[in-house]
Order: sequence, then structure tokens, then C-alpha cells
Amino acid sequence: MSLGSKELFHSNFLHWISIVNWDAFLQIMHDLAGLEKDEVFWWEETNCDVEGYKGKYCPDNNNIEVRREYNHFDLSIYILDSEKKSKKKSQTEENEKFDSEGNILTRKWIPVLILENKMKSLPYEEQLERYTKDAFDEWRTGKNQDVEFKDAKNKCGTEKSIAWNTNYGINFILLSLIDNNSELGKEVKPIFYYYNKSVDISFKWIHKSYDDLKNNLERTLHYEGFKEGLNKSIVEDYHKFIKALYNLASNCWEIDLDKSYRYQIFPWDINDKDAKAKRNEIEKYKKLRIHDIHEKLLYDQLLSMLEQELKQVLNNKNRPFCRYSKELIQAQKDKIDELERTRLFTNLSYAHGVGIFEVQYILSKDFKPIGTNDKELFKLIIQVQGDRYCHMVVYDNIVKEEKDINGKKLLSVNLDVLTPAWKDNLKDKQDTLAQYISIKNSKPTFPWATVANWGQYGDNLIYQYVKIPPSATIQEVIDAIVNDINKITEWFK
Repeated sequence: MSLGSKELFHSNFLHWISIVNWDAFLQIMHDLAGLEKDEVFWWEETNCDVEGYKGKYCPDNNNIEVRREYNHFDLSIYILDSEKKSKKKSQTEENEKFDSEGNILTRKWIPVLILENKMKSLPYEEQLERYTKDAFDEWRTGKNQDVEFKDAKNKCGTEKSIAWNTNYGINFILLSLIDNNSELGKEVKPIFYYYNKSVDISFKWIHKSYDDLKNNLERTLHYEGFKEGLNKSIVEDYHKFIKALYNLASNCWEIDLDKSYRYQIFPWDINDKDAKAKRNEIEKYKKLRIHDIHEKLLYDQLLSMLEQELKQVLNNKNRPFCRYSKELIQAQKDKIDELERTRLFTNLSYAHGVGIFEVQYILSKDFKPIGTNDKELFKLIIQVQGDRYCHMVVYDNIVKEEKDINGKKLLSVNLDVLTPAWKDNLKDKQDTLAQYISIKNSKPTFPWATVANWGQYGDNLIYQYVKIPPSATIQEVIDAIVNDINKITEWFK
């Protein structure tokens, strides 16, 4: 069952516990949310006052729901907050009913707990902020939250910021297989304005590992419904399963910066005893069908380590970067001030069974939405996949194909497709750009090699790569990327 959807499976398992025994589920959530002994969630001590659903918030009263994959949250708890009369139908009818006078009654639900499962990856700052904002936008419309907010607004007077300390907050939980991430356990402030006043409110993400979940499950067996029979066997099997996964992740899958990149990440094409042992280990993961978890966690750690290095080097020079997404690229085009635009984006991907981590440097002056008929963004990419260290150039029709006298295909960069502004810009930059990728028979500056191999994807991406030698450490690979990015930012300020 776990192989069908590796992260959703674990959310489904927790949801199943909430069905079998609500108190056992609450006990697990208390521990994962970091509550002290005998401490409870605020909504456990608050009664629902909606007609037909009055009383304690519990499944028996139909005023609380555990939801899976709802609004992109892996697992969430929503409570029935209020009911509103309206003459008009809402866009969704699932929460509507009618009173005796024919008025439409719309039930409002708000999130009070969000749990994110990170089986294959580690969360990052922009992701935490997005999850927090999405939950906040729903939560703040609750009746208790509305009263609190109005009180905070009245107290702020002429201040430009409204300080809001809530007694009815949201609990945020991060559950991950690997627990060595510096972004976890931090406070996140969703950006919210009210009549030109900024609202100062923060939420804290509590980080727990699958080892913590394993320990919590041991107590589940004391609750009714889990003491014997099939349910007990299921919990015991799941307990063994996540214990084994966590032991693998913490003892075998955590990477070391000072050791060989190839022996830890890509041990293929190396003929010695250590590399063969590593290959045999990976083949066992493939047979168990957990190779994708192993591979993605390795590259997630690599990207996290790269981002830590970039923060130290680039933030000292006031050059911001963030994780790549189409939404963030789109947002940049609305920024008028050139200095406010983010040009550096880190990215993680997975292709042909091998992980990818990279940094993209966007050169084009105009940020245009991807997927339109506008030209592709002009950008340089430093990418590592497997044993390949790549320099890439991306732009529409940037690939120039020719043939030598023997009919062999030759690839080169087609600078003729660039806009007039960029052609003029590159006249005095060709020497420096040529250090990045070959132009007019020049040789790019690569770590570990002087001769690079050519490759292409379609007509808008051309790249050159060298193979990372077994002697190079992970730290040296990351340093090479940071040095390349540092050079590019100096060339194209």
C-alpha cells in the first residue's frame, strides 16, 4: 500500500487512526504539535454553537473533520466555525442547506491544524511561507479570530502595524524522514494588510521526525480498537516499517560534505570495492522500490547544503535568491525597481531515475510568463545530475546545428536570436560569456576538465558538461557551483 503514494499513504494512515479511535489520534497530534503534558488544543475546550452541530468539537458531533490533500495540505483538521444566512448561492454548494424560511445557510469551516508529510524531501523557506499564508487566509475569517483582530486593530491607534497575539491559532507540524534542516522550527509571518496597516502575526512550525511518530504509535496500542486483532497487527507492522525507514535515512542516507561526491551520490563507472558495495546497496533499494525516496533525499540534502553556501556568499553582497517556481517568476515582472528583482533561483528535479540540483541565473531584462507566445527567458544554469557538471544556456532557438565535412552534427550557441538590446550588451561580454560556454571556438572554464561535451534539449537549451571525478568531494562540487554563480553575477550586474 505504501508504494502507491509514498507520502499520501502516511497521511491516510493517520486519518485511519482518527476513525478507529479519536482520542488515540489526538494523543499523536498533541505530541507532534509539541504540547506539554496535560495541555490541549484550544478548540478542544471550545464548544461549537452552530445549530444542529452544538457541543464539543469531536467526530460524533460532525463539527470537526480530518482532511487529506485538501487545499494542497497533506493532512489538516478543520472545525465548523459558524453558519451564515444568505439569499444567494455560494460557488460551492457542499456546505449549504436551507432554513424553514428558505434562506440559504452556508457553513464556514476553518483550519486549526496543518500537518505536512515530507517523506522524500525537506521543506524550504518559501514553501513554509506559502503553506502558512494559504492556511491563514482561511483561518482569519473565523468568528473568534474576527473578534480578536478587531480588538487588536482598535488598540493600535495611529500605529502603522497591528500587533495580533491570538488565543485561537493554527498548529503547524512538519513530519519528515530526515530531520537535519535549519529552516525547521522557525516562526513564519504571513504578509497581511488591512487598510494600509500591516498585521504583525506569526506562526511556528514544529518539526518532528518519523522516529517521533514511531514512539507515539507505541502508546496507541493502549487505546480501544488497537489492543487486539487486525488493527493491532496493522499498527505494529506500520511501526516496524517506519522504524526501518528512519534507520535507513539517518544511518545510511545522510551525506557527508567532506567525502567523495561520486561514492555517495553516483558510484557508477568506478571500478573498485567501495563503489561496487555502494552499487549493490542501491540495487537493493530498487528491489524494495524505495530507490526514488533514497535518490530524492540525497539531492534534497545537496540542494539544502548549496543554499546554505549561497546564503553566506551572496547575501553578503545583497544578492537574494529563492527556490524556482513559475509563480515566483511571474511575480518578478510586476516589480518596477530593477534592484528588487530576484535573478537567482535554486531548483530540484528528477529525470530518468536520477536526481538534479541546480542554480538558474536569469539574464533577460523583461520577465515574461512561461507558457505564453513571448520569448523564453534568457538564462544561464549550473546543473549537476549524476556525474555530470553542466553549463546550460536557455533561450528560444539558441541551439545552432551544423555539420562538418564528414556529415557529423556540430552544436554551437546561436547568438543571432537574441534581442538587439542583448546583442549590444554581449558585444563587450563575449569573452566572459565564453568562459561559461564555448563561443567561436573558445573553451569554457570548467572545474576538473578543459574539454567539455556538448548536448541539447530541443532548440531552446544547449549545454556543455564535464564528468565529476571520484576524487571530488561534495564540498568541492558545491564550491564549484558557488564560484560559477559568483562569476556570472559579477559579469552581469
